[in-house]
Amino acid sequence: NAFAGTGKVEESARHLKLARAKAQTIDDENFGLALNDTAIEIAHRAGRHADAVTAALLAADALQRSYRQLADDEQAGARERWARGLTRGVLSAAKLGRADDAFQLIELNRAGALRRALGGTDRVYGALLDPALRAEEAEARAQETSAVDRLRAARGGDLSAKQLKALEGELRAARERLHDLDRRVQRGAASARDVTAPTLPTLAEVQKDMAADEAHVLYSMAGEAAVAVVVTKKTKRVVELGPSAILRDLCEDLLVDYEGTIDRERLIELVQLVVMPLRLKNTLRRVRVSPSGPLGYVPFSLLFPGHEVVLVPSAATYALLAEPSAKGTARVLALGDPLYAEKGEASVLRGARAGRSLTRLPATKAEAEAIGDDVLLGAGATEAALRKTLGTQAHWRAVHLACHGLVDPERPMFCSLALTPGDGDDGFLTVLEVMRLKVPADLVVLSACETGRGRVVAGEGILGLTRAFMLAGAPRVLVSLWQVDDEATRMLMEHFYTVWKAGSVGPAEALVKAQNHVRTYKQPGKAGGASKQPYKDPRFWAGWALWGLR
Repeated sequence: NAFAGTGKVEESARHLKLARAKAQTIDDENFGLALNDTAIEIAHRAGRHADAVTAALLAADALQRSYRQLADDEQAGARERWARGLTRGVLSAAKLGRADDAFQLIELNRAGALRRALGGTDRVYGALLDPALRAEEAEARAQETSAVDRLRAARGGDLSAKQLKALEGELRAARERLHDLDRRVQRGAASARDVTAPTLPTLAEVQKDMAADEAHVLYSMAGEAAVAVVVTKKTKRVVELGPSAILRDLCEDLLVDYEGTIDRERLIELVQLVVMPLRLKNTLRRVRVSPSGPLGYVPFSLLFPGHEVVLVPSAATYALLAEPSAKGTARVLALGDPLYAEKGEASVLRGARAGRSLTRLPATKAEAEAIGDDVLLGAGATEAALRKTLGTQAHWRAVHLACHGLVDPERPMFCSLALTPGDGDDGFLTVLEVMRLKVPADLVVLSACETGRGRVVAGEGILGLTRAFMLAGAPRVLVSLWQVDDEATRMLMEHFYTVWKAGSVGPAEALVKAQNHVRTYKQPGKAGGASKQPYKDPRFWAGWALWGLR
């Protein structure tokens, strides 16, 4: 590997051959993977792209086996460790124009945990409900709540800085214990879901199930160069897009601030780099996008204007989500206007995981009442009430949750929705708690700030609330990419449901119509004055993304 780093490719190959001969006498899968990773690197540097692709396919298959007993965030680290070699394989496949191989390599290392879980949801659900772990977790959560309450009371008293620091340490320790327990639960689910791991579809199988007016675009930007595999009903091709570093910078610069103000020059540059090279026909109606890295946070409604856009972790997960599910009521369950702490200090502590205070969202009351057939509001918008109400129907048309969303990119299992505390719950509906729910619904709408965010993992995608609700049973999840405006969101959601409930269009098309409704809304001027378009700017409507089925 050291020789490869200096460009001495042939010398590297000679040493690699000797190392592989030695490796045959050592039963160490990690050592074998490291050797194979080096082999991919050497072959790619030497321009032996066919050899690089072959080695990458072998590595991807071995990696799937090694991930099986790991929790999701542990898998994340493992995937990031080996992403470079697999990405080299994708780049070599692109150099050869081999769309099938590029597709297979991207799919093999993408959304693997989610794919296996969707293939064995009932077993995963059972593992998540392990009684002993649940009891231990309940004790840990009680310790966390106690630590929060004692720290909150102490800050209003006259304790010394040393005493306050000790209490803060207790809170950190309680949360670390919770984090460790979360991992143990996930490992149990990992073992369960591997029993029914589904096979990956071939590119030809994906094409067979596609409509004539749609395209599926799989992006890969984990290495130094970005690649896209473009699939339609009758065509397939792999496209090199340019340096990944430039794309990452564009994605980060596109949103100038956390309120979603769009840098239009960056938007144009991004379109030129990730859309124009795809050469998609104007006759296409729908684009399915499997994003990579920070592309998962990009408002694709702006990149593909006029098209229905759905985001999917991978082609394999799309196929699993599309499997027939039980049908039941056409009712919508809506939760809104949770009660948060009244005083500023308590509010900050309640929102400590996000580092910001939680204020009431008054427009979400009207939003939930306008949308829902069964409505949970205010003091009734608790975790317990949500769990109980979900169980009253065999299947929901939609579950709509209008509240604050809290993101923890370092510990994605702590990403949460902030509901009303009470009934023995702290009010934070975390990712792991969502995974333990059964949410039998055609659609889940997370009408809250930044619900589409989480931890970006090379190959695996975004770990966060979207994935959790898919595991809980929802084939479609509508989320936000940034902090959203309360009133514009109410307007968009009400129009979305009006269009979708009429039954003539699917959620993807209904979202396009709702976004156009907000964008073109004209507010009458005073005393006959000119009307205004208060929500014309994309920050009011472009931050909504539909994951899953169309």
